[in-house]
Amino acid sequence: MIHSHEVDGARFAIMQNAVELSAVLAGDILKAIYSVLVGLEIYPEHMKRNLELSGGLINAEAVMMTLADTIGRQVAHEVVHEAAHHVATSGAAITFYDVLSKDSRVTGHVPPDVIKKILNPATHTGLSAQLAKETAARAYAVVNLQRTH
Repeated sequence: MIHSHEVDGARFAIMQNAVELSAVLAGDILKAIYSVLVGLEIYPEHMKRNLELSGGLINAEAVMMTLADTIGRQVAHEVVHEAAHHVATSGAAITFYDVLSKDSRVTGHVPPDVIKKILNPATHTGLSAQLAKETAARAYAVVNLQRTH
């Protein structure tokens, strides 16, 4: 095995090639990201409509994890799975909330207003806003630093 302090042209050449290819790839990625973002238009009303297409099923895991605190993970999984299956196979316009709010195994532990809150996708943004602000601040600092140099 060759140690880092020993002369090895092949090892150096491989590393140099990897760094060069990484730089080219990074440039290609940035160009692709730019082409996606340059014309990006955001339609909040369309986003909201798309989130509502599943009738609340998109938040099934959040419901299960809330129920798991009181009835156990396996039972919560079974209850939520049954409710989701009912919504998915029902020909009627029934929502996940409709099914959950009528199930005593759910309402005995989670009040309907809490179920409604859990099923609201807007309550599942986590740290997204904070991370976006921090990233924007870092990008702004880099741009300003480059302008001064």
